[in-house]
Amino acid sequence: MSDWSGLPEALQTALDNIALHGDEEKTAELGKFTAEAYVDSIDQIRPAALALYDYWMDNPKEAPVKQPIVNAQKVGRNDPCPCGSGKKYKQCCLAK
Repeated sequence: MSDWSGLPEALQTALDNIALHGDEEKTAELGKFTAEAYVDSIDQIRPAALALYDYWMDNPKEAPVKQPIVNAQKVGRNDPCPCGSGKKYKQCCLAK
C-alpha cells in the first residue's frame, strides 16, 4: 500500500510508530531514546500494525481496474491491403 492519504488522523500515530523503526531517516531519532523508551517503541509496533490492518480490512480501497490490451488482427502477407488499393499487402504497404 503506497497511498496512506485516506488514513484517519487517529491512526497516523500508529503508522508513525511503525515508520520509526522502518525508515532509515529516523535512525538518528531512535538513538536519542532511552533503553526503556526504545523497548516501549518496539512493543508498540504490533498493536499499531494490527490497528492499521483492521482499518484497511474494514475500509478497503478498490484497486484500479486495468483494461486488457487488445491487439488488432494483423494483416497477412497475402491478404488484401487495408489501404484499399486492391493489391496484396506484400506488394503494397508491407514495405512502408
